[in-house]
Amino acid sequence: MRQLRADEGGRPWVIQPELVTGCSMRFGSGSGGLCHFCGLNAIRSGPGNYEYMSDGTVEKIVEQMVDFCPTARVEFAMRGEPLIHPKARDIVAHFRDRLPKASLMLTTNGDVLRGHLQERVTQLFDAGLNLLLLDTYYPKERRDALREEALAFVGAEVVDFFRDWAGRGRSPYSNQRGKKILCVMDDLSVHDGEHGSRLVKTHAGANPTSQIPESLRRTCSRPFRELVIHSDGSVPLCCDDWRQEFVIGNVCEMTLREIWRHPRMEAARARLYQADRAFGICASCDAPSAPRFGLLPVYSSPTNEQVMLTEGTFRKKLPLWKEKS
Repeated sequence: MRQLRADEGGRPWVIQPELVTGCSMRFGSGSGGLCHFCGLNAIRSGPGNYEYMSDGTVEKIVEQMVDFCPTARVEFAMRGEPLIHPKARDIVAHFRDRLPKASLMLTTNGDVLRGHLQERVTQLFDAGLNLLLLDTYYPKERRDALREEALAFVGAEVVDFFRDWAGRGRSPYSNQRGKKILCVMDDLSVHDGEHGSRLVKTHAGANPTSQIPESLRRTCSRPFRELVIHSDGSVPLCCDDWRQEFVIGNVCEMTLREIWRHPRMEAARARLYQADRAFGICASCDAPSAPRFGLLPVYSSPTNEQVMLTEGTFRKKLPLWKEKS
């Protein structure tokens, strides 16, 4: 079924709340132990000094989803480790209570689960989570130990992504409502490019190890299907705007419906539908077009006014925590 345009009653398929800004990773070769290919290197110098989504912001998101998109899939992920949030389980339970028909997914590096995985993952599933995506970014010994603990989990379907799903065209980034799945992912840097959903990307220029010389002539479906909400409530154009360079609005000041239909969002869609990435963060982005592009609503070539709306920078934010050199 073709998606409706935002001005025809269309709604996002996915809401991505960022519970925490900042990752606990300490074993990579990037800033302070972060993964070298992660966009966090552009805004942070390593783990610590985390920024947590407030209770008020969580409540705003839930209330607005109930009103606007109660069946949208929820992904707790983005620019940090969500399980560091001291109320992570309670937040999952609150989303489940208010959004009984939504599929709830959480992506973690497993730091908080290590050594207690059976108990803590059971608590998350009991709170209402559908799918836990476990990324194993570790030196071999630690990664193998975490994988062994995860593959022994009892109480849900346990999937090794590259062994069980990748060759069959299945992906965790789909609706898993009513299921309980623990999906184990091996290190992205090891399996880069082996599956369409597992790619090291430029993160719109935030990845210091991967850049593109010029903007690509490539469509993109992300602003047609997702709304990303950073820990401070800001909603950027898409999940790759790690530096908050193209912010549409803030859920503490606007509704999800208003942000979804915002003229800047519609202007970006008009350009991206025409395979035009020569603006803003999109000019530095190498993200694939994403599947099922043929289901998107048709947009005519952007007007001069829409082109103007996409030019320039909207609230470029200073690094959240970056040590001075």
